[in-house]
Amino acid sequence: MKKLNVVFVLLSITFLGVSPLLGGGPSESDRERVVEILRRVNTLEINYATTHSRHVAAEQELVKWASSSREFAEYAAALSPARTAPYRISITTSRDDSQYQVLVKPVSTDSAETCRVSGFSDNDGLIFLGNAIGCGARTAAAGR
Repeated sequence: MKKLNVVFVLLSITFLGVSPLLGGGPSESDRERVVEILRRVNTLEINYATTHSRHVAAEQELVKWASSSREFAEYAAALSPARTAPYRISITTSRDDSQYQVLVKPVSTDSAETCRVSGFSDNDGLIFLGNAIGCGARTAAAGR
């Protein structure tokens, strides 16, 4: 339990430093948006697990829980499709709900949109970013 609390504190500190990034402003890079979305999901999953006997939640349950919480209602709103566009969030949980994986990727299958950065994370809290195979190095370096 102490380990889970330490992880929560570290993620909370990290989140406080980047919370303005999800505002949707024109200067925001795709990389920052994907990282911010993944951090919000990781934070919600950790908090959900602390209140639900270390179980994690799939996307609908997680958003429903966060929406009913005064503390996390803004997180739930920030994860709505309208606020995460042009990205889609996909959360997969293990059969026993002890682990999760989250993927954030472009919604469109248009080749220009597919070359936007995508991200992955899981209950370890590590965030991985990348581009689809075939996207040029210039696109990856630009964060798109």
